[in-house]
This record gives sequence, structure tokens and C-alpha cells, in this order.
Amino acid sequence: MKITRIEINKFGPLRFKEALKPGLFNLFWGSNEAGKTLTIEAILSSLPFNFKGDRTSWDRLYNFRVNSNIDVVLEIEDEGKIYSLRSGTKLESPLTRSEMFRLYFILNSELPYELEEKKNEVFQKAMDRLSSTYVNEISAVLKSLLEVNNLTPNLDFRDTEAAGKLKSRLDSAEIFLNRISDLLKRIEEENLNEIEYEIALKKRMLGEIAETESKVKQLRKAQIYYKSTDLLDRYENQNARLQSLKIYTDESLFNLQKRYEELQRTEEELESLKERELKPLEEKIKELDKQLSEALKIKNEKQRIELTEKVLIDKIIKYKDGLPKYEFNLKLRKKMNILSILFGVLFVTSIAVPILTKIPLLFILPVLLFVLTFYSVMRYSMALSEIRDFLSNQKELFDRARSLGLKAAHLEDIENELQNLKNEVEKKEKAFERLQGEKSSMETLKTSLIDKIKILEQKKVELTTLIDSEIEKLRVKDLKDLEERVKQRRNVEEDLRSIISELKGLWGHEIQYEDDTDLIIKIGRELVKIRPDEVESRDSESSTTTGVDLNELDERKKRLQEEIDLLSGKIEDIKREFILLENEYINITREPFSIETISDLLEAKSKVEDWKDELLKTRELVMYLIKLIDEEYKDMKSRFTDLFTNLSDTSWIFSEITGKKYNRILFDQEKNVLKVEDNQGNVLDIESLSGGALDQLFFSIRLGLGRKMLGNRTGFFVFDDPFIKSDGSRLHREIDLLMKVAEEGWQILFFTCKDEVKEYLFEHYKDKVNFIDLEKIAIIS
Repeated sequence: MKITRIEINKFGPLRFKEALKPGLFNLFWGSNEAGKTLTIEAILSSLPFNFKGDRTSWDRLYNFRVNSNIDVVLEIEDEGKIYSLRSGTKLESPLTRSEMFRLYFILNSELPYELEEKKNEVFQKAMDRLSSTYVNEISAVLKSLLEVNNLTPNLDFRDTEAAGKLKSRLDSAEIFLNRISDLLKRIEEENLNEIEYEIALKKRMLGEIAETESKVKQLRKAQIYYKSTDLLDRYENQNARLQSLKIYTDESLFNLQKRYEELQRTEEELESLKERELKPLEEKIKELDKQLSEALKIKNEKQRIELTEKVLIDKIIKYKDGLPKYEFNLKLRKKMNILSILFGVLFVTSIAVPILTKIPLLFILPVLLFVLTFYSVMRYSMALSEIRDFLSNQKELFDRARSLGLKAAHLEDIENELQNLKNEVEKKEKAFERLQGEKSSMETLKTSLIDKIKILEQKKVELTTLIDSEIEKLRVKDLKDLEERVKQRRNVEEDLRSIISELKGLWGHEIQYEDDTDLIIKIGRELVKIRPDEVESRDSESSTTTGVDLNELDERKKRLQEEIDLLSGKIEDIKREFILLENEYINITREPFSIETISDLLEAKSKVEDWKDELLKTRELVMYLIKLIDEEYKDMKSRFTDLFTNLSDTSWIFSEITGKKYNRILFDQEKNVLKVEDNQGNVLDIESLSGGALDQLFFSIRLGLGRKMLGNRTGFFVFDDPFIKSDGSRLHREIDLLMKVAEEGWQILFFTCKDEVKEYLFEHYKDKVNFIDLEKIAIIS
């Protein structure tokens, strides 16, 4: 039996780049991070075996694998046939799943495959069915079952005090049941059950009355309790609110309202002064300023007129003085113009006379005419110049007059118009002086108003400051907020008075108090005295308890009790019999139970019958279990004996691994224990071996028993760093032994990351090792 193919397409995060075809000795090299542990788990999860006693069917296993994160192909060849989960063919195994794993999967003892097992249990569990442990455990279980149930190996009661008591209780149970049957027959014959029924009915009615009475009292107490609790809670809350609202008094509200009213009057007065008096006054002053600016222009105009008038007077005087001369010059200009032309013509003519006459003396005539012509021209020019000066003066005079706005064309009219203009300017000047006086009086009034406004504004600031101070002191936003707080305070005080009134109605007749505070304190003390069970049914009020009269209930209770006492006297002897049977019941069942009625009697009979039946059934079950355990014990003891009768092969393996330090492994059939013999001939208990020696013994047993259990067939071993406790020389011997096992036909899958193992195998068995580098072939995603 060998693994011929390992193909891991998906096993969680692990997959192989290619399928593996293992040889006899296969070294899987790599750490856990490289996929070592995942590869081993993939092999374990995909073994195509029908294990002995395995309840997992192929269909369930197939469906699980299809719908899980597993895609692993593991093919095993046995006697020429290939087995694989993928093909649906599985190999029948003579071993259980546990035996298979413990024999052929030798894992690191610090990392057992079955994770629920603890480290210190690994060796014990592995030796489970392969050592004396299981046989001894079965024997111990069998012994315990017999002792607990007071049985002998022949399944009879043991001759002990406990067994005698149990047998006595069974006999008493039989007598007890017979007595109850006789008593029930008598009750039926004497018709006592009807009396019992009537008594039970009246007792039930009595109980209902008592329950109703209790509910009424409890409900009323609960109502008072919860009502008082709610009122006290409200009182505490409202009192706390009152303390927080204490500063918001009517007086503080009245004072702040007065401040606000005074501030409002001041603001209204300010508004009136500013809008109704100051503003119109300022507008009038502004209008006067505008008029005065116009009057100032008239004053300037007056100065200009006076200056122009002075110039005009000079011009007028000059004009009047130059007018005669102007008129003379007009005439002279005309004359000189004619004479200059005449003298000129004569001058030109006179020049030709001396020339023509050739009389030199006649040249005096042209000279004289020239002088006369020159004089005439000069006089003409002078007259023309003076005329121009006069006209220029005249033009300037009229231009000045036009600049003053005088439109007259004659000098006399200009003088009249100028006088009129002067009179008008004087009127405007008088009006200007009147406006100035009016403005002065208005500015005086304005100053007075501004002073009043300043006083009012100062008063406003002071009032605002006082109001802000009060608001800050009272911790409110404004007057409206204070009004709301005062209203809240009044409501709280009213609510407190209402609460005190209600509490007085509830407790006034029960508690003596001095004042309201004393009442609250004493009610709180009374509520503490009330038990929780007295008020637990706060919401239990119903129509059945509403308006019930407690006095009437009490009368009904008395009547019913008298009727019950009368009927009970008729069955007094039956009651005495009930007491005797009650004691017998307790002795039999060891449980307390009260028998007061026929119904209780029937229930006691049923319980004793159940106890008897359960005891007998338990004994039958124990007998069945003991029989099964005994058969298992005999079977396992026989199998264990067969496995460990001849341990020569196992002893040789153990001796080889330990370097001949131990010679043999011995099996004590009488005590069902394993022992070892060292090379000195000393026989030692396996518990005295070191941890490393125990591991090697365990390994040797698994090798030996594995070979023995498969008979002539060879199988495979999967190792995961199995020799972690071995030193160098011992490790080499163990590897040499594995190589010998492989040479015999056993397949070895050796997983390791220890350099020492790899180096030793490559140095001594390079050609015999199939080296698989997990870091190259395995992919972890």
C-alpha cells in the first residue's frame, strides 16, 4: 500500500504547481510558512479509506468536498489497484481512523493532528488501543459500575449495608403500594372521596378568598406606596427646581419691569426730542444757512457794485467832462480831413509848377503846402485819437454798467438804474442781518436740545447698564425670560402645595407631623419599612379586586373554616393514615412530600411506582452495559495479547534506534503492562524513561505494530519532524532505521525544515531520497 500521486489544486490557501509521484523515501523540505503543515493536513483529509467503524458515507464526504474549499487528489495503490476519493473507490481498512493516524502519521508531539488533544495526553491517547491502558480503563469502568450499583460480578446485590438498604427500600415500596391500594379501596367503599372533594373545594374557596384579600391589601398598599413614591419623587424634583428658581421673585420681576418702563419712557423722550424738535430745527438751520449763503453773495455783490459805482462815477465825470471836446473833435476831424486832402492835392500840383516854369523861387510853394498838409494830417490824427479815447471811455462805462446788470442805453438812465440797484442791495443786506439773528436764536435752541438729549442718553446708558446687571445677576436673557421663570416658580410652588395636599390625604391619619418638611421625612421612613413583596404587583389591579370589602371577606373566611372543620372531623382517621404513609414515602424515596388529600395520595403512589420502575430499569441498563463492557474487555484483552505476544520485531527497532541501549520490549500479561530491558539486563517501567526515550519507544511500537497489523503488506508512514527530542547520534540512527524500513518496501513521507536531517540524508542516501522542495512547488495565496 503506497501513495502514488499527490495533487493539491486547492486546500485553503495552498496549491501545488504540479502533481507529485512519491517514491519510497520522500523528503519534503520546507517550513510551515512554505506549506508543510497544510500539505500534511491535505493528505490526512483525502485518504481514500473505509475505516473500521467509520460512519461517514461516500456521498456525504463527496458533497462536503465539492462544496468546500478543498480540491485534493490522493491516489493509493494496493495490490495493483488504485484508490482515490475522486474516482469514488475506497480501500477497506482493518484499522479505525484513530489507529490509522496514530500508527502511520507520526507528527510533531508539540503539534498533534487532533487539536482537541492536549500535549500531555498524546502518548496516552496514541497507546489507547495498542497498550494495556485501554484494557485497564475498561476494567476500572466495569469495577466502578458494579460498585456504584452495589452488584456482584454475577449481577446480584452485594452483601453490604448499602445494598441491604436498597433492597429494604424496594421491599418497603411494595408494601407501601399495597397499603395505598387498600386505603383507596376503603375510601371508595365509604364514599370518603366526596367529603375529601368537598373539603378540597372549600379549602380552594378559602384560598381564593385569602388570595383576594391579600391582593386587595397588597394592591392598596402598593397604590399608596407607588403613589407616595411618585409624589415624593415629584416633590424632590419640584423642590430642586424651586431652589434653582428661588432668585426669580415677584420683587425682582417688578424692579426689572420698572427699569424697562423707565428705559422705554427715556427712549420715547429721546425719540421725541430728536425727531420732533431737533430734526425740524436742524432742517430750519440748514435752510437758513442756505439763505445766508445766498445773502452773502448779495453782500459781495454790494461790494462789487460799490466798487463798480466808484469806477462808473469816475467814468461818468470823465465822460461828462470830455463830451464837449468830443463834439469839437468830431467837427475838427471832419475839417482836417478835408484840408489834408486839399493841401495834399495842391502839394502834388505845386511840385510840377517850378519844374515847368523853371522858376526856383516857386519851390517855396510846395514846401509851404507840404507843411500845411502835414499840419492838417497831424491835427486830424490828434482829433481822431481823442475821439477814440472818448469812445473807449464810453464803451468801458457801458460795459461796467452791463456787468452790474444795468440795461439802460443812456447815461441818465444808468444813473437811475444804479441807484435802484443800490436800494435793492440795501434791502437784501437788511434781510441778511435778520436771517443771521434768526439763525443765532435757533442754534441757541439747538444747543439746549442737544444738552437735553445728552442727559437723556446718559440716563439711557445708566438704565441699560442697570438692566444688564440685573439680567446677568438673575441669569436670564431678558424681561420675557424672567417673566417665564417667575411663572415657572409660581407653577412649581403651586405643584408643591398640591403634592403636600395629596400626601396629607394619603398619610395624614397615620402619621403625626409638625410641618410639611417633617411630613415628607416621616413618609420616606415609612416607605422604607415596606417589604418589596408587598408592592411587587403594582399593575395587578383588576375588576375582581376593585371595590372589594375586606370585612365581608373576613366573614366568608370564618364561615368556610367552620364548615371545613366540621367535614374534617368525619375523615380524621384517614388523615392519620395519610401521616403514616407520608413518613413511609420519605423513607423510600428520600424526598420530602406532604400527603394531605386523596390527590396527594395518588401522586405519592405514582411517584413510588416511577421510582421503583426507574431503579429496576437502571439495574437492567447497568447489567446490559456491564455485559457489553465485559465483552469489550475480553475482546480487547485478547487482541492486545495477540498484538504484544511477540515483540521481537518491535524490540529490534527500539534497540536500533537507541544504539543498543535497550535490548527488548517486554509485555507482562498478568499485569497488562509494557516494560523495557536495558543492555545491563535491568527491567524498567516505561514511566521511568526520559521523554526522548518514551518518544522512541512509542515510535518503535508504532513501526512494529504497523508492520504486524498489516501482515505481509507494506504501507506508508508520514513523519512531521518526529525526532525533535533526539540528539545528533540518535537522530542519525533513527534516519538509518527509516531508510531500512523503506528498503523493505515501506513508503516514507518525511516532512522537515531541519538542516541536520537534510544534510545527513544528502550525504549518506542522496540517490535513495526523492527530494521535494516545498518552497518551489507549493504556492500560498
